[in-house]
Amino acid sequence: MYNFNYHKAASAQSAATLVSGKADAKYLAGGQSLIATMKLRLAEPSDLIDLAGAAELKGIRVEGEKIVVGAMTTHADIAGNLEIKSKFPALAALAAMIGDRQVRNRGTIGGSIANNDPAADWPAAVLGAGATIVTNKRSIAADDFFKGLYETALQAGELITAVHFPIPKKAAYMKFKQPASRFAIVGVFVSQSAAGVRVAVTGASQSGVMRVKAMEEALAKNWTSDTVKKIKLEAGNMNGDLHASSEYRAHFLCDTRVALEGAHRQALGTSQGTLRCGPGDHAGSSSPCRTRREGGAYRRHRPSSGWCAGPYAGRAHRVSVRSGKSRVPASGGVSAGQGAPFEF
Repeated sequence: MYNFNYHKAASAQSAATLVSGKADAKYLAGGQSLIATMKLRLAEPSDLIDLAGAAELKGIRVEGEKIVVGAMTTHADIAGNLEIKSKFPALAALAAMIGDRQVRNRGTIGGSIANNDPAADWPAAVLGAGATIVTNKRSIAADDFFKGLYETALQAGELITAVHFPIPKKAAYMKFKQPASRFAIVGVFVSQSAAGVRVAVTGASQSGVMRVKAMEEALAKNWTSDTVKKIKLEAGNMNGDLHASSEYRAHFLCDTRVALEGAHRQALGTSQGTLRCGPGDHAGSSSPCRTRREGGAYRRHRPSSGWCAGPYAGRAHRVSVRSGKSRVPASGGVSAGQGAPFEF
């Protein structure tokens, strides 16, 4: 890590004042990405402006038909907020999927979208919900905010103060995660509101978070999971790396199907979180299903006719995320807290 000057801002106004005139000053939110980058000497800011003392940048409130989330609000606070769970549960579910407990209790929504990691979760929610990013200078629509890998519309010294989420009729977020980092290999956020249908994907595209217009147009005509099965996306536009090939990511955009099912359950007032394998996803193999989260302890699957064709077809089973092995309880059923806890 290179030397830098440290400043602690007492307010958003003082933070903006401190950053002005500095050679290469950076705002410090939760520090989950910036500090690690500095440790590797991949970033050399002249000054760090710590925003932890700016109380007006924290908090959650409902204003009419939108939810306002302060930029310094942590993922854990969003995941546990009762108003968000009631009015926009997809946001709480997404926040609960980010990283581990340490990351969720330090990382912030503002820091995440300002960094715009191509595999981060919050950019998908902001773009998929049609949110508005509010800074100390202006308001920026989500469609105009994300410019590419790690690039945003923020100008030098511009500070995100809040994110305004319109409350949708239905919404859900599902992701296929990298098990160590819990970043999205493919993450899909889908919402339906008076303004229309939006589908945003993170982790897959070579240009970062993106909207899938073909899916949006199809779902606007017919809001069912069957609608998106006919849509094929070109693997050439997908990212390929050591975790997944471009073809693999294109295939897993079928998560749009289960995201739609989650949105339907939200509209009915039932739980979200079911991820089911589709026909042929692991037919004849021993690969574990993508399954339901219950209490953070297990992932569960109750296969229905025509879905899972693997060795556990027709049998309720749970999957250890640590070992990747499936187990079928003697009773034939699975419940949260049963047996030894698996790491989720």
